Amino acid sequence: MSGLQFYIANAFSTDPYGGNPAVVIPVKEFPEDAVMQSIAKNFNQPMVAFLRATGSDSKVANFEVRWF
Repeated sequence: MSGLQFYIANAFSTDPYGGNPAVVIPVKEFPEDAVMQSIAKNFNQPMVAFLRATGSDSKVANFEVRWF
């Protein structure tokens, strides 16, 4: 899986360099568990989330999340 887009978000802080960092990776389909575990390990962050959109309507977006 090359070319993954990712974001690093800092939770629980208003300081851009404070809080708890988490990597967020949007995916169309979840990779195999072992692949997600390997990707998460390479980021070396406390939390890595794989985020998959499952649909939306005019008011609500739905997502599935896998955390590592």
